[in-house]
Amino acid sequence: MVHAIERLSEVQKHSINLETIIQRFAPHVVEFGHVFLVVIVKLTWKQLFSFYGSSMGKPTLFFELALIMFLLKRINATDRVLTCGFINGLTAEFDAVNSVFSHVSSSGIISVVLKEFNNSEAVNLFSHASNVIALIEGSAATTPTCALSTVTGIPLIRLHGNNRRLNQCDQAILMSAGYKDYAHATIDILNTFAWKNIVVVYEESRVHEAGYLHAVSQKSQLKFDLVQFSEHGKIEERTEPADRAMEQVQKFDAQVIVLYMENKNIKLMLQKAKKLNSERRPLPYPQELVAVGYDAVQIIQKAGNSEPCLSINGSVFGSKDANAMLTCIRKVILHGVTGLLQFNENGERVGVQLEILNLRNNSFKKDAPFAMKRRKEDGEVFYEGYCIDLLIELAGKLKFTYELYTSPDGKYGAENENGTWNGVINEILNERADMAIPALTITERREKVVDFSFPFMHFTTDILLRKPSFKEKIDLSQFMAPFDNQVWFATSATLIIISVAVFVLNFYSPYGYKDDNDRGTSKEFSFFNSVWFALACMLQQGGDNTPKSLSGEVYQ
Repeated sequence: MVHAIERLSEVQKHSINLETIIQRFAPHVVEFGHVFLVVIVKLTWKQLFSFYGSSMGKPTLFFELALIMFLLKRINATDRVLTCGFINGLTAEFDAVNSVFSHVSSSGIISVVLKEFNNSEAVNLFSHASNVIALIEGSAATTPTCALSTVTGIPLIRLHGNNRRLNQCDQAILMSAGYKDYAHATIDILNTFAWKNIVVVYEESRVHEAGYLHAVSQKSQLKFDLVQFSEHGKIEERTEPADRAMEQVQKFDAQVIVLYMENKNIKLMLQKAKKLNSERRPLPYPQELVAVGYDAVQIIQKAGNSEPCLSINGSVFGSKDANAMLTCIRKVILHGVTGLLQFNENGERVGVQLEILNLRNNSFKKDAPFAMKRRKEDGEVFYEGYCIDLLIELAGKLKFTYELYTSPDGKYGAENENGTWNGVINEILNERADMAIPALTITERREKVVDFSFPFMHFTTDILLRKPSFKEKIDLSQFMAPFDNQVWFATSATLIIISVAVFVLNFYSPYGYKDDNDRGTSKEFSFFNSVWFALACMLQQGGDNTPKSLSGEVYQ
């Protein structure tokens, strides 16, 4: 900037009257920190072409003037205060979003102020929304925010993606996944756990959500039964609708109950769920609103700081500015707390990923230390662990490249009833993957369909028994406990009969064992040796001597 002013001094040296410039040009006063910088730049066409032909160089001055105007435009943008209106929200929602607004706006280039609309003053909403650049909608459906946004043209940011009505709002931006995304995720969960009988309890205001879930389930083998939660009745009989709904649920052999209801009615259903031997669980505080509110502030700040919306000011906000702001918000792409923030032309989030957590005894299923998923500060995902290190070493020695991806169903690999496989085994069998590197146990069934590398970890199953006390009497016949007395008697009788038969056949046979003096086989096959031979055969161990005569061989 100082260099540019020095260049203006050179302009004065080249016969350009600086006093004339001051008279003709309006000064731009810019406050930057504690320094007031006065920049006066303007030239008449005649003076400009006169200076253009001087010895200063043609493109330099134009570049510096453009740089000054660009910096002025950017610096002026840091002084803006934008106001957002919060409507149809609960107290907890407003407190969560307002705390995020206060924290983020203090550290950002653009200050965003949150203003709560009083739902009781619905008539004056149009006057209240005069200088509001965006409306943020909560979960309470008390005011037609879509109509207000459509008439005024103000962008509508919905914290919750579940639309309460079938009609779409053209000005709406959905910060969370929509009910269609949740419906498909629900179907996937039900198919994964092989739950077939499902009961859907829905309120009248959310019938479209239950209907969509029932529609997408027609392609699967799931059985859905719909139960409407009707609130018709007196206020003091609030538990009566829950009783009626639970009575209808009990008529079905349900494995899973899906609720499309408000939080207050869910509490009533959980209280009545004891009749179905369900555990009562308290509803958690909606802490996810903090993350969604944080992303909403980031979107507004980035949209207001983009080039088409730099001229928008919170003090004067017209319909043209509202359309421009909506366009800027829809073009925002950034990695937020809730994931990738990107919207389509209808204002819906694209690339929504739902993380399904299977709770197991206050713990989560992990592959540490073999393969662990990590995320960098810029949002890039990478993997580390023993298996990853082994893959990197193999790729370096065998000179090959690779691409990692997780199993679509998140399973290791098990054989289904129809003979097919799931998990990483299915990926290899269908030739979608060349190799797999999970902490996979080598089993007999898996070895029949895929080849395993040399195992790098061995483990065995140990049996832990309680140490007996000295006061307890030790029973020496415990080894006989696996079989009844009749079985032991039959086994002993068979052993004696076989021993006697082998002894007799080999003792009297002329073709049995003979020594050099032709004394027969009495020493080789005495009665004790015959019993030992029969016992060894029963235990599948074999004896020292075997019969040589034909009769002994046949009996053996």
